[in-house]
Amino acid sequence: MHDAGELTVSALVLDSDGTWTARYDKQMLFRTERDVYRPGDHGLSLDIDDWRLGLGVCYDSGFPEHARAAALDGCHAYVVGALFSVGNGYHESRMWFPARAFDNTMHTVLSNHVGSTGGWAACGSSAVWDPPAASSPRPGPTGGNCSSGPASTRTA
Repeated sequence: MHDAGELTVSALVLDSDGTWTARYDKQMLFRTERDVYRPGDHGLSLDIDDWRLGLGVCYDSGFPEHARAAALDGCHAYVVGALFSVGNGYHESRMWFPARAFDNTMHTVLSNHVGSTGGWAACGSSAVWDPPAASSPRPGPTGGNCSSGPASTRTA
């Protein structure tokens, strides 16, 4: 995102009509991002039907306090869009997401890039971890669309 002359790594929230309703700016910048982007200064929780979701972007998930803030805000799930790379990134995702689910007794959701992008080779392997079975990822569906009711947002 480009905001008032500053760049952020952001997740945009759109409603069912495609209208932009909220923005979450990544708080924990990876070392290669720090010279280019400004970190966000607050979290974002969404209410969709009866679910409260806390958002994260990639490296945010490596910090237990980030998911903990979502849990303390009443979130049922911690949802992260990411680019975990082949090799170490896959290993990190398989440690971090089960830990966030277990520690916070909430679902964790990883939506990861697939293939090459921006000079990185992403490892894919998107998954959902349930709190009681945090050591066993449950792969998402391979086809179809996911949808739900309109989202309302609140910053944490």
